[in-house]
Amino acid sequence: MKVKILSEYENKLLDRKDLVVEIDHENQPTPKKSELEQKLAEHFKTDKNKIDIIYIFSLPGTNSSKVKLKILNKPKEEKHEAQTNKEMGDNQGSE
Repeated sequence: MKVKILSEYENKLLDRKDLVVEIDHENQPTPKKSELEQKLAEHFKTDKNKIDIIYIFSLPGTNSSKVKLKILNKPKEEKHEAQTNKEMGDNQGSE
């Protein structure tokens, strides 16, 4: 699988890199997000928990896909049920 960087932006305010890359996956289907996170982590020499894929689009008529991703300087946080409920406005037990 070949990776070609189409655009790269160092987002200093949010402490991350924003990238758009083209993935060549000849004679294979569009890679799954989890598989692609692992491959991109190896390519960019970082931890897979620091890769956040926004989207994967297959390019018509080709064996490649366009991927928008973020490379975080800190590992992404897992949301817990309490955080999710709070974000959705569920205030049970807080009174």
